[in-house]
Amino acid sequence: MPKKQIYLTGFMGTGKSMILNCLHEVCGFDKIEMDEQIVQEQGMSIPEIFEKKGEEYFRNLETELVKKISAMDNIVVSCGGGTVMRQCNIDEMKKNGTIVLCLLYTSDAADDR
Repeated sequence: MPKKQIYLTGFMGTGKSMILNCLHEVCGFDKIEMDEQIVQEQGMSIPEIFEKKGEEYFRNLETELVKKISAMDNIVVSCGGGTVMRQCNIDEMKKNGTIVLCLLYTSDAADDR
């Protein structure tokens, strides 16, 4: 039986966190904000990780987290903006019967933020 997973992707400011919280409440799924999870596990902010360890290190953390999440069930995930830059992450998200949503916004909506 496929796992119930929803991945929210999109640029910063597209509403991933808002939709994550709505789906968490409506569906009763657990929720993960990937960037927050990485910050918590690493004990430093994302800019600090980039500065001290480099982008490749950070992207590897994202990939490892996607793999961990893919084993979970009843989960909604807000992906970091760069998570979909790696095809292996996209493939991992799709392989378990997941739903992957890419949120977009118009330039008018961006101006309102």
